[in-house]
Amino acid sequence: MTSSTTQAVSRLLIVLIIFAFVLPTVGCRKRVKRSQLDIRQIQTRVFDVKDDLLVMKATMEALQDEGYIIGEVNDRLGLISAHKSQSVRGGVHTDKASVTISKINKGVKVRINIVRNTHKNGSSFWGTKAAENARPIHQEKFYTNIFQKIDKSIFYKKENI
Repeated sequence: MTSSTTQAVSRLLIVLIIFAFVLPTVGCRKRVKRSQLDIRQIQTRVFDVKDDLLVMKATMEALQDEGYIIGEVNDRLGLISAHKSQSVRGGVHTDKASVTISKINKGVKVRINIVRNTHKNGSSFWGTKAAENARPIHQEKFYTNIFQKIDKSIFYKKENI
């Protein structure tokens, strides 16, 4: 082999070794371990409104806008439960939301907790594996989107739009 061929093979080997170590890590997301306090802050907003019933109605409307079906509402306890299902590749996601609404000194506090259950095609919705597939949603962007819709709905209700 000539000197230039040997150098080319050496460079190629170096590139292949680098790819062998770099490629397996591409696309791997580092999971951030959040404290319970961090999770509560993501899931909770305080609205500068005194009428908790107005906030409850706005919250139900925002959930419906997101495709949720309201299951139960208890205005005395400030509790809403809702769910939605959507088809995904190879199965179905079912999101179950529980919402608590309470008056505080600053206004009305809303906390939304959503758990996603993934069902593979052919598995039972109520099967024993359902609890194993349940994962709470902790992405801040997910909750921010819903809270923005609640805020907008509160504005519309206050302005009678």
